[in-house]
Amino acid sequence: MQVRVLSSSGAIGQDVIVGRAHCSGETWLLTDQPSLTRVSADSLTVSSVPLRGLRDGEKPWGLACLPESALWTLVTPQALARLTSDGRVVERIRLDRPRLGIYTAGERILLQQAPTGIGRSLLAAGPPGKLSAFVFWPALVGQPATTLDQELRANLVNCGIGVAAYVPCWLAGQPRLAISDGTAAHTTLQELSFVRAGPVDLAAPIWDVALTGSSRVWVLASARAGSEGRRAGGRLTKSTRRGADEGFIDLNPSARLILWAADDRCVLLAATGQLLEISAP
Repeated sequence: MQVRVLSSSGAIGQDVIVGRAHCSGETWLLTDQPSLTRVSADSLTVSSVPLRGLRDGEKPWGLACLPESALWTLVTPQALARLTSDGRVVERIRLDRPRLGIYTAGERILLQQAPTGIGRSLLAAGPPGKLSAFVFWPALVGQPATTLDQELRANLVNCGIGVAAYVPCWLAGQPRLAISDGTAAHTTLQELSFVRAGPVDLAAPIWDVALTGSSRVWVLASARAGSEGRRAGGRLTKSTRRGADEGFIDLNPSARLILWAADDRCVLLAATGQLLEISAP
């Protein structure tokens, strides 16, 4: 694999990123400032605006981007909010139960709920304005635990960048990836044995994932935490959707997340704030 630097150091600041979504050739980042950053895949331009219109006690978490750039976040565990591209909160929707995360699933949003029992779905998908139409997402289900703290840790879900209606999701402590369009007939569950190799943090082996249009998957494995305690991705692997390794590269600097991907290349946000392009045959 080859590495090319696409931007100077510090193109994107060091604020904590609490949400990422990709659609219509743009990647959106939500930070804890709180602010909203747009990164264009074509021009590589980066622009940021502060969020406006938040109420007391609201702390945005997670981000989904629907067609025509409709942006949604959780402002509290029980409230969705729609954001404009210039950072304004323009709509709120009260949720039927507390939610822990939000992701993009094609033309729907994907919400994580608190675990309600072993074997029960941890995710549900549907249109933001119609909670009654939400359906459970297959593959990722409640895991056993002995204490409440262990239960939350064992059932923490992350989801990466999808393609069309397909979304890659995983439990934070497992090297297993679920790729689904929301139906049992089109859901695969793959053990990614390669993420356990090399300098990987085994407590959270998968850091980020992006699907591409021709059955390829880019997997960013977690690097071991540095002396400052901040975690990032240390090894990028290109694989098939069946989990077959097609090559990898150990990253220096490490990567904070994947911004977008195609079959033969993947663009990362480095820990230095640079944009890095990794290309592979």
